[in-house]
Amino acid sequence: CRGVKRKGRRRKEETAEAARIEKEEAARAAEEDLKTSAPLEENGTSADQEETAPTITQPVEEPVAPNFQSDIDSIMNDYKTSVEQYEKKRGTEEARMDLDLQEKLRARRKRRRQQMKQKLEEQKLLSQTQGAEEGDNN
Repeated sequence: CRGVKRKGRRRKEETAEAARIEKEEAARAAEEDLKTSAPLEENGTSADQEETAPTITQPVEEPVAPNFQSDIDSIMNDYKTSVEQYEKKRGTEEARMDLDLQEKLRARRKRRRQQMKQKLEEQKLLSQTQGAEEGDNN
């Protein structure tokens, strides 16, 4: 059992060492890519910097102002539609709840009518049996 644990530790250590080596190699490769992809020109700037820097022949483009009004309008329209959907859903839910309540109330009234009817029948039978017993006693 101990041998298995040691082997497991060794594997973990080997895996960690391999990961560390891979990270170091990736870092070295990235440094080399940076050195080779942007060599410095004679004036001390990289070729990439010269291409992106505006020159006299290239006109500087003014940033285009974003159209916030259309964004606001679309957001407002989305909001209105979601509110309408919510109100519609809420209305149907309220109607469903109202119908359920009415159904429960109908069922309660029906049960009470049946209970009253049963009590009246019991009282009628009880009075008949008491009347019959009094007649037998006389």
